[in-house]
Amino acid sequence: MEENDVATVASKLQVAMVAVACRWRDGSEGGAQ
Repeated sequence: MEENDVATVASKLQVAMVAVACRWRDGSEGGAQ
C-alpha cells in the first residue's frame, strides 16, 4: 500500500470512530445534548 492509501484509510477510520463514539455517548445519555 502507498502512504496516501494508508492516510486515507486512517482518516476514514478516525471519522468512523468519532461518529460511533458520539452515537454511543448520546445513547448512554439518553440522547440529551
